Amino acid sequence: MALKDLDEDSHYWYYNAYGNLDNPEAKTVVDFQESNGEVKTGEMLQKYGDPTYGEPKTDGDYTDLWGLATLKEKVAQGWFVPSRAEWSAFGDMLYNLPEKVTTSNYPNYGLKVWYWSSSQYNYNYAWHVNFNKGYMSGNPVKNALNVLLSATF
Repeated sequence: MALKDLDEDSHYWYYNAYGNLDNPEAKTVVDFQESNGEVKTGEMLQKYGDPTYGEPKTDGDYTDLWGLATLKEKVAQGWFVPSRAEWSAFGDMLYNLPEKVTTSNYPNYGLKVWYWSSSQYNYNYAWHVNFNKGYMSGNPVKNALNVLLSATF
């Protein structure tokens, strides 16, 4: 697996989807279930802008990650936003390197503090990675975090 930051900016996961991600027929089911990042990224790009989830956010200091032209270009080249499961596997790999990536030395490897995954956490949150604390958790989709892309060869 190869990894590359999308850009230096922070982006919303999907700002106006906050409060719109629940499934009205089955409240215990999230709309964007866990799957691999390549599938999830494609699904999110297709559903982005659907009125069910809210209008795209393209103004202000930050923009939605799914509406970025640079993301679409990278996806066409085989890159994708890693899923929660892929981030977990990547974290295990980093921690088991001879020179372990830890909560104190992650910047030495060019990593930022927070990264989005492509996986929904619950009705208002998506999964994110926190290298500063060394865990994954949910983060409101209207917060701005960095985006790291993955590709398999």
